[in-house]
Amino acid sequence: MSGMLLGYIAIALSLLGACLLTAALWPMRFLVRHAGEYAVRWQALRGLIVVFVLGYAAFALRMTLEDNPRSEDLIAAIVFLGGGLFVFNVIRLSVATARHLLLLGEQQREAALHDSLTGLPNRALFIERLNRQLALARRSAQALCVLVMDLDGFKAVNDELGHEAGDHLLAALGPRLSAGIRESDFVSRMGGDEFAVVLVNCQLQEALTVAGKIAAAVRQPVELYGRALSVGVSIGISACPEHGADAAALLRNADRAMYRAKKTGRPERYRSGDADDSA
Repeated sequence: MSGMLLGYIAIALSLLGACLLTAALWPMRFLVRHAGEYAVRWQALRGLIVVFVLGYAAFALRMTLEDNPRSEDLIAAIVFLGGGLFVFNVIRLSVATARHLLLLGEQQREAALHDSLTGLPNRALFIERLNRQLALARRSAQALCVLVMDLDGFKAVNDELGHEAGDHLLAALGPRLSAGIRESDFVSRMGGDEFAVVLVNCQLQEALTVAGKIAAAVRQPVELYGRALSVGVSIGISACPEHGADAAALLRNADRAMYRAKKTGRPERYRSGDADDSA
């Protein structure tokens, strides 16, 4: 192989290795951004890669000025190319792994904050979202209402048909509760047969209307084991700021109103947080 051809090949290989190293710098931004306490190490590695890129370029420049390239130069260029290819693939696999772990963590968080039976947010996520909405309501001086609901007749379903039937019933009611509210509102399963709803930018009278629609939706029969099962619902309502300005007070007053509603025995049982107000 002529010396000139050998030099051209060495230059091409070293420049290709430099391009691979340069291409590895772009995805490293993701690693630096999501590495947490290890971000400094990735930044240091990124600086080292830049140094290697400059070294590869310097080697290629020397080869262009070399009058009599040697076979050792070609070997060095091959090694440089292998190093660039190795680093490029390591970074790419690291990014893919990091993305997978982030997605897995998000899925685990979602699973931990949602009820596995109904798919609705659980109590922890409900409180988190309620606190967020309360902060927004305070800044914008908007009203907000909280509904706490407990199913009537659910224990009889469990006692007569078993807990599996009760689970099927709860799973069927979850979508009905979500369908009865706006996209800006949210519903949660708080535990057992108790649910809660936050109605954002909503006055008390509007909340009473929504409660009536929810009660009507819940009463619709659910086909199960060849039977049409039907349960009722008792709903308590609290409004911010009339019945409380924080999550604990609003839930407490809505819960009390719900138990007062349950004692009335009326077909439609929903009451506001004030003992004297009823639908």
